[in-house]
Amino acid sequence: MLHRDQAKMLAVVCGLVAAFIIGFWMPRKARENHLWRAVEQSQQLVEQSDMGGSGLIRLAGQVVQLQNAAAQAEKYVPEGDHLADLLRSLSTSLAEIEAQSVITETQPPVIGPQYGVIPVKQRFRASFTQVHDYLQRVEAIQRLVQINHVQVRRPMRESDPLLEISIDLSAFFIPETGGGP
Repeated sequence: MLHRDQAKMLAVVCGLVAAFIIGFWMPRKARENHLWRAVEQSQQLVEQSDMGGSGLIRLAGQVVQLQNAAAQAEKYVPEGDHLADLLRSLSTSLAEIEAQSVITETQPPVIGPQYGVIPVKQRFRASFTQVHDYLQRVEAIQRLVQINHVQVRRPMRESDPLLEISIDLSAFFIPETGGGP
């Protein structure tokens, strides 16, 4: 049988062991388990990225398909601004629809790292059907042109059948690189 002092000592030792387990060992063990799960997840990600070689091959194939589609597209982004060709196309289209009071203003090209943009503002007077035809002709231009803004105003006089049109558009181009062959 245990003596009273031995029982107290055993109770104190059991209490200290329990306090150690609850206060120190269990939280550390839970943290260790959490870290092991994180390590396993990281290893799975590494294994998946190692299999990414086939994913890169698939992506390379998609890039080739996109390049082929771009090469076959009706629209193109010319190298160099080709401003004269653009203005000729726009002027011809306006002449064909018989627009009146035509004003075309070009802004300086905005050149970015991969492409440039030529802002163009046009003002003219035309009937509704003429404006519709003109917008279809701009859409049919064989280069990348974006219509940014169209403003249509009624004529000042009700007897005037022509609308006052203001169009802002952007024509895109690939900047020419200097130092050719």
